[in-house]
Amino acid sequence: MTQAAAALVSVIGVLVYIGLGLVVAIAIGRSVRERDRRETPATPDDIGGDGEAERARLDEWA
Repeated sequence: MTQAAAALVSVIGVLVYIGLGLVVAIAIGRSVRERDRRETPATPDDIGGDGEAERARLDEWA
């Protein structure tokens, strides 16, 4: 019984360790994605407008 309890505690420890690793990996991935989003300039397509119509409108001003 003692060995079974020790094995169970060991398995739970490994699962917690893996879970914490996943949490850290997800946090790093989100921060990298957020940084890339901030550094990439937005285009009319990203904003949700019609890219072609927006470019044509801007060309009229030029």
